[in-house]
This record gives sequence, structure tokens and C-alpha cells, in this order.
Amino acid sequence: MSFSTETRFMIVDDSLFMRSMMKQALTAMGYAHVLEASDGMSARDQLVAGAQVDVILSDNYMPQMTGLELLHFLRSDSKFSKTSFVLCTVDTELKVIMEALDSGAQGYLIKPGVLGVLSQKLESTLRHLSANPLK
Repeated sequence: MSFSTETRFMIVDDSLFMRSMMKQALTAMGYAHVLEASDGMSARDQLVAGAQVDVILSDNYMPQMTGLELLHFLRSDSKFSKTSFVLCTVDTELKVIMEALDSGAQGYLIKPGVLGVLSQKLESTLRHLSANPLK
């Protein structure tokens, strides 16, 4: 997948502050289509209802449905199997990161608290996704 300003994102995070920071970073990078969900269940419900999304940037630790549970749902449904998924977490535990990658995530971000660093990490991750599309 090549990323253009028309790429459709969904940010899934139970922190309104983090969703706002990530949306601000994506908007500053020129992406205009950004949906938000406060947890995995809300994201799943939006997708099932027909939300069109190319890339999901998801926190892991959220109430009702974790990011890894959302990823498992996406990979189990052929309608969403080509949706890129990036786990965005404060967790640096290798076990969690490896589970995400083994389950079909295309990447992960260790969430920083500084917008400039977040923008740089998002740009790097999106370049990697663009160069390594799902087959």
C-alpha cells in the first residue's frame, strides 16, 4: 500500500489525550481522514458498521477489548485481513510486541509523550508499511 493524503486511519486508544496527539500528528503530516475509537470494541463496531479504514493505530491496554484482541478479530475476518495494523503502546515488553507481530501487526510504536517524536515515529512506521504492503 502506498500512503497518500487519502489514506484512511483509525486511532484506537482509551486516552483522549493520546488520540488527540496522534490525530494532530497525522493531520500535520497531511492525512485528513482520521477516525477515532476509545477501545477495541468501539473500533470493531465501527468497522462492522462499514467504516472504511486502511491503517489502524491501536493502543493495547484498553477496557472491553485490547488492541491484541482487536488485531485477532481483524485477522480472522476476510473483510479486514488487508487492513494494516500498528500496535502503539507504552509497553516495551518483548513478549507483547512479538505477539502483535506474530498475529499479523505490520509494526509497533512505543508511545512517547512528545508530539515531535511521535510524528517522527509515525512517519518512519508509515514509510515501512508503504514499502512492505500486505499480500
